[in-house]
Amino acid sequence: MIVFQSIDNFFLQMSSNFGGTGFSAVLFKLIVATVLSGVIGLERGSRRQTAGFRTYILVCIGACIAMMTDQYIVEFISFRADPARLGAQVITGVGFLGAGTIVLAGRHVVGLTTAAGLWASACLGLAVGIGYYSAAFIAALLILVVLAFLPKLEDKVLRESRVYTFHIELDDARKYMEYIATLKKAGINVRKNTISKTPALVEGGISFRVMLDRPDKMKPEEMIDILNGFDGIYLLEDL
Repeated sequence: MIVFQSIDNFFLQMSSNFGGTGFSAVLFKLIVATVLSGVIGLERGSRRQTAGFRTYILVCIGACIAMMTDQYIVEFISFRADPARLGAQVITGVGFLGAGTIVLAGRHVVGLTTAAGLWASACLGLAVGIGYYSAAFIAALLILVVLAFLPKLEDKVLRESRVYTFHIELDDARKYMEYIATLKKAGINVRKNTISKTPALVEGGISFRVMLDRPDKMKPEEMIDILNGFDGIYLLEDL
């Protein structure tokens, strides 16, 4: 309890000393925004993501500047101004930037985590810009934990999951019902199967999506072998 009180006092002192719009406060806020977002950006860059080190820093600094500008307007131009107006526009604007990192690779959508990270980095910059240092440091730590360490847990959960969704294409549409029957005969429960509106790559073929339950005693690779072993299948993607 004493430790938490000491931490609270430390951040309160920081807010008191560097919470305004003076030169030292502005310099301190921008340095904090650069350091916190830079650490997060390095993690993204190490994974060769679309947005990395410099992108995260620029987003966070921009958000920080916007929030400080809001504070400056309220303090020196008009106390009736809305101190959250520019911050709200930053969050909206970063949404468009994040959309640029989301791409469709085959039937997979990639870049969602990077887009969410950019949005969180902008919010981090807003917190630093207004002098809410306790929230900024805690948020930076949590964002880093989510990006750097939770993927291992996520992969473990996915590996142990018994529910799978696949995009499948057969070279002959007439084989569709036979394929579904083959899966059921192997003990694989077909939860849902939907014919895709997107035409198959092969003329006369069929593309569809299935949601499957893997039997308890069947290993994931054994199920994949069954899915791939059917005569006429030429495309199998795990979604």
